[in-house]
Amino acid sequence: MLYAAARTILRMIFRIVFRWKILGRQNIPDTGPVLVAANHISLLDPPVVGCAVPRTISYMAKAELFNSQFGSWLFTKLKAFPVKRGAADRKAIKTALDILAAGGAVGLFPEGTRSKGGQILSPQHGVALLAIKAEAVIVPAAVMGTDRWVRLFGVIPVPGKIWVKFGRPITVAQYEGHVDKDTVAAVSVEVMNQVRQLLAELKQLGAKSR
Repeated sequence: MLYAAARTILRMIFRIVFRWKILGRQNIPDTGPVLVAANHISLLDPPVVGCAVPRTISYMAKAELFNSQFGSWLFTKLKAFPVKRGAADRKAIKTALDILAAGGAVGLFPEGTRSKGGQILSPQHGVALLAIKAEAVIVPAAVMGTDRWVRLFGVIPVPGKIWVKFGRPITVAQYEGHVDKDTVAAVSVEVMNQVRQLLAELKQLGAKSR
């Protein structure tokens, strides 16, 4: 209930205030386990990408957000689950695998942290590992504009236009049973290369629309 209400309100805000543009939504499978992997440049990225996905999507969120009773209740209702950063969190991995095993969608940021300069960072291996173990497809995504604020008359901060683009699904069925270091690293690099390409395409579209 809260998830659906928050999503409806946020979509309205993103559409009217941020003038968001979503491309490639048809690349997201209607059913089955899917991982949405996007670049990360702003705190707005999880709700922006999550609202752009037509399916209910669960996100890993830093464990600190769940420290209070209210925070734990709120973020759980919003389909988020905690992950301890800086080390392999077995509980978070199991939660993600359970969601995928039930045919759900999970959103992740392969870089593991926000990129302050906007450039693509080296990927961590969580997305590849989960996809191979759960036999899920990976949908690469690029988000642009969530880190930009235009100053109206040099004083009033106004959000710039936000773009989200989803690429074609990456299948990992051929790697079933091969969760070795080299395979996971190769899939991780492929995912980030696709994200990088999508971001480049968005930058070209953004330049043309000015």
